[in-house]
Amino acid sequence: MTRIEEKIIDFIIDKRIILLGAVVTVLAIWIRIGGADLVSTDARVFLLPWFDVIDHHGGLASLGEQVGDYNIPYQTIIALMTYLPFKPLYMYKIVSVFFDFVLAIASGLCAMELKQKRSLKLFTFVYATVLMLPTVIWNSAYWGQCDSIFVAFTVLAVLFLHRDKPIVSFIFLGLAFSFKLQTIFIVPFFIYIYLVKKNYSVFHFLLVPAVMYLMCVPSFIFGRNFMAPFEIYTSQTDTYHNLQMNFMNLWSIVGGKQYDILKDFASLLTIFILGAGLVWFLGKKNLLHSDKFFLEILVWTIWTSVMFLPSMHDRYAYMLDIFLVILAFKDKRFSLFACISIGISMLEYSALLFGTEAGQVEIGIGYLTAYAVYTYSLMKMMRITVESKVGAEKKYRRSH
Repeated sequence: MTRIEEKIIDFIIDKRIILLGAVVTVLAIWIRIGGADLVSTDARVFLLPWFDVIDHHGGLASLGEQVGDYNIPYQTIIALMTYLPFKPLYMYKIVSVFFDFVLAIASGLCAMELKQKRSLKLFTFVYATVLMLPTVIWNSAYWGQCDSIFVAFTVLAVLFLHRDKPIVSFIFLGLAFSFKLQTIFIVPFFIYIYLVKKNYSVFHFLLVPAVMYLMCVPSFIFGRNFMAPFEIYTSQTDTYHNLQMNFMNLWSIVGGKQYDILKDFASLLTIFILGAGLVWFLGKKNLLHSDKFFLEILVWTIWTSVMFLPSMHDRYAYMLDIFLVILAFKDKRFSLFACISIGISMLEYSALLFGTEAGQVEIGIGYLTAYAVYTYSLMKMMRITVESKVGAEKKYRRSH
């Protein structure tokens, strides 16, 4: 081996983490380019026609009325896109892919924060994993969807919540809500922390609608009424009359044809389970104060929401999958749950993007079982931790 080869190899070994991040970044862009020309059903039926209508009505001038069923900030992005000389499909996907990278960076920072470990290696591995998740790639570069936008803001909201910076946290939560109503899946956790830690006021929650209104200022200038940001979401909740929309939760086992009969039951069941969990966790509030199970409980609240709420779509586990990835890097004992959830999400995506057929009932049972095992494991670990702590305190008192 020549001296030049030795130096090159030594450099690669010494800088391997940085080089990994750089290589993954290039690969992530390259693999996304491969899906650029795929026109999904959503793009053909919704996104591209929305673009044409907004363009026809004068770009930003179109903000005076609702086009499509996404909230005003996303319509504003589309309006701005109409002034650019590029293919609309590409522009949709470029916006979402940009936020893939924001999401990956935010996830790496969140993993370091929650593991309380400032590690370039940890950051890079989380960054790389999120960027290369098939569902993240398919969602933005193939499907043309925008879930990476609101989930990136949600991850940042959690990051600053853990840093005890509630104002910044709720600003990011407001940004997330500005783009997607599905941000609501994480609200029960914010309520848990509010009740247990008492380190922020109920008035902090008012930052969420305040940010939403700020994000909608351009539409108000063009004549939109002040209730518009919320009217869009109320109309969304009444759009789909199915218990589940290709999402393999509890209702994929029951079937999705009894919406009118079971929708209230499903919603109240979800509230009951989240409430029962809150009561149980409050009994272990010292563990929440120490942040030992901060991320584990966060994942449980999101998973409970998507598992039992009605009218869940195939993409609604996106936030859950990202936080499960972060949790798996925090505690490898949860890696299997991350693999199961992401695997099921891939099956759901494949059915719509590539026509793959999957047995909803069987997969729904598997998903529900994974959720039940996760719930049992979390509660068991919390109980053992409490018992160990009590035992150590008793031993200390006896010895003194």
